[in-house]
Amino acid sequence: MGLGSTSNSPPPLLPPQHREEHTVYGYPTEPYYVILDSAPAPQRRSNGRFLTYAVCGALSIVMIAVAAYFLWPSDPRIEVVRIRLNKIDWRTEKSSGSFLPHLFLDLSMGLTVKVTNRDYLGVYYDYLKVGIAYRGEKIGRVTSENSAYIPPRGTAYVDATLDIEGFQVLADVIYLLEDIAHGHIPLQTVTNFDGYIRLFSLKVPLQAIMSCEVVVDTNEQTVLRQECDLG
Repeated sequence: MGLGSTSNSPPPLLPPQHREEHTVYGYPTEPYYVILDSAPAPQRRSNGRFLTYAVCGALSIVMIAVAAYFLWPSDPRIEVVRIRLNKIDWRTEKSSGSFLPHLFLDLSMGLTVKVTNRDYLGVYYDYLKVGIAYRGEKIGRVTSENSAYIPPRGTAYVDATLDIEGFQVLADVIYLLEDIAHGHIPLQTVTNFDGYIRLFSLKVPLQAIMSCEVVVDTNEQTVLRQECDLG
């Protein structure tokens, strides 16, 4: 009985065995995984900085170009809008040493000149010079005395009157006698504009020249034709 009971009884319980963990210094006993974030590439940062510098440089160039367009001085445009013949006359005197007589010319002519300021700064001028010639021979010149200021992108009209009394024609006496006989005298006028603009503390000079071919009627005392070109 005792043997049979002992054969069916469960085996005796053994005390739990403790597992000793051995630590190896310098290396973990179990694997560890470390995940590192990727650092931004330094090339991207340099590319962004270069792009910023390029944009700033382009804007600077554009601003300089715009300022130069508005502030860079350009010569004014002049135009002879009207030529008035007030008087033309002549007289002759006998010459002892030549068969040709001495020929003296009297002439009074008025001009109206239109001056257009194409700059974005005001233009100052002190005078306007007008010269007149007959077949290339200068016979007179007048200087207008009215100085003025032309506002930016503005227009001014300048009047000048040329009076010649007793001018002796020397080189082209024969041609002048022929022109008087035909009743038409060709003349040339040259208009010089001298002015300046104030750019900060500087005076920047400006100049414009206009040449005109004028044909006057000696009988009607009028201007028949005028053709003007920039000199």
